[in-house]
Amino acid sequence: MTEPNEVAASPGQEQSERETVTDPNEVGSGPGQEQSEGESSVAGELNIGPRVTAVFTAAERAAQHIVTMAREEADDLRRRAEAEAESLLSQRRYQAEEEASRRIADAQAQADQIRAAAEEEARQIEEAAHRRELRIREETRLLEERVEWAREGLREVAERIRDTEMELGDLPVAAPRGERRPSRPSAGPS
Repeated sequence: MTEPNEVAASPGQEQSERETVTDPNEVGSGPGQEQSEGESSVAGELNIGPRVTAVFTAAERAAQHIVTMAREEADDLRRRAEAEAESLLSQRRYQAEEEASRRIADAQAQADQIRAAAEEEARQIEEAAHRRELRIREETRLLEERVEWAREGLREVAERIRDTEMELGDLPVAAPRGERRPSRPSAGPS
């Protein structure tokens, strides 16, 4: 039997121990040996040590086998847990990348909408400014035409006045309407 501090027997050693373990019925029996009842009980007691050693060795081997299987199972569980964790991490990373892509696409769409609205508003402002400019130009042109028409009218009036003055120049000059002629002396009170 191995003690807790001893190293387990190798497979070759296990075989030799099995060979040394004998069956209690075989102890003392052999060719040419006869046993009495007293001898067989003593011989049976003598074989208990190897049997106990064999039982302990078998128990120790079973315990080592159980520990080995438990370690293998623990390693397998650890590998599966690591694989699942890696899978979950990959899945979360993929989901995060998808969410980031979706948000970027949403932001891009909003930016495009804002840009399109701003461009439309700028176009409308430019059109309104262009229409205002055309209206101001037309109003200015009309005012210039009116000014020219008024000048032309004034020239005609001035020319008529000159013509009239020339015609009147030959006539005696009359007092302007607003001036009073000297009044005749009136007769005194009567």
